Amino acid sequence: MARSFEIVGAVAFFSLFFCFFAFVVYYASSRPLGPQPGLGWTHPLRLGAYGTAAEAARVDAMLWWAVMSFGVIAIGLEFESTSSAKISLVELASEVSDFDKDPPNPRLQRTALRAAAEPPSRWAGAEVT
Repeated sequence: MARSFEIVGAVAFFSLFFCFFAFVVYYASSRPLGPQPGLGWTHPLRLGAYGTAAEAARVDAMLWWAVMSFGVIAIGLEFESTSSAKISLVELASEVSDFDKDPPNPRLQRTALRAAAEPPSRWAGAEVT
């Protein structure tokens, strides 16, 4: 499933970017470089050409949909990374609870709350200044 998201995202990106590029080249080669109010070509398109509001919206939408297809690729990569994780939350919780039972340093047996409540003279090796 993760691989299919990556493939769909990549195909969508390349096809949408190709359409965007084709529109830009077409409009740049067939449209005037200045606005033509008589024809309704008053909105700037890419590369200096002018067209209608619908054409400008279409060109911008193609670019944004191409950029958003990276989100589909990212979803596929996230599915892939979560499915390949070898440790579950239950195993992680048991490792944390095992750490509390047998800490590597005996001084870590006191909790932070208990240590904060104790006066400094009771701390191991602490000198009162």
